[in-house]
Amino acid sequence: MPQKPVVATASHPRRPVPGAFWLVVSVTFRRSEDVEIFKAAFAPLAVVVKENEAGTLSYGLAISDKDPLMVLIFERYVDKDDAYLRVHRSSESFQVFRPQLAALKANISGESYIESDLGFV
Repeated sequence: MPQKPVVATASHPRRPVPGAFWLVVSVTFRRSEDVEIFKAAFAPLAVVVKENEAGTLSYGLAISDKDPLMVLIFERYVDKDDAYLRVHRSSESFQVFRPQLAALKANISGESYIESDLGFV
């Protein structure tokens, strides 16, 4: 059964965070089994990030609707130096996850961005 979309409310506002650091990572796997292995490794990391990284604004996974071997990791932090580099990249959970991803020998590409004050997320 499809989930209801989240609607903006006072407790879930839709406002930009100018200066926030975004990282958008595209991962293409060789086999569908690799996607499942990846998802199993990503899920506990996402829980730890949500529960322990207050400076992480968004941390999600999307699967391509055109190519089931392609996924997109969307990461959004209050800043690059502290929330992303100092907290997230050095966390024990990320240090466990990174070699799991590397072992899948996927094609990984990423870009980083600084959030503007236009639009909403």
